[in-house]
Amino acid sequence: MKIKSEHYQYMKNAIIEKHKFMLENHKTDYIKYRNAGHSKERILWDLLHASGLTPWVCSMLYLDKKDSHIETALKSIWQDIRMD
Repeated sequence: MKIKSEHYQYMKNAIIEKHKFMLENHKTDYIKYRNAGHSKERILWDLLHASGLTPWVCSMLYLDKKDSHIETALKSIWQDIRMD
């Protein structure tokens, strides 16, 4: 993975926090969205955006990273997202 470990952890924490918030406060709609046929990648990019990370990604990661680098990190974060 080409993203620095501290950047990865920052992304992971924000995305998992947003995921938990959605489960606690909007579970029915969130599960419907997740089961609506969207690709895993689409859901992860949406979670990244919903987590408020877009300005940070643009100012920090896009300096020397590509979408594919960010997507690799997102796919790794996906492994820790549960729908309990």
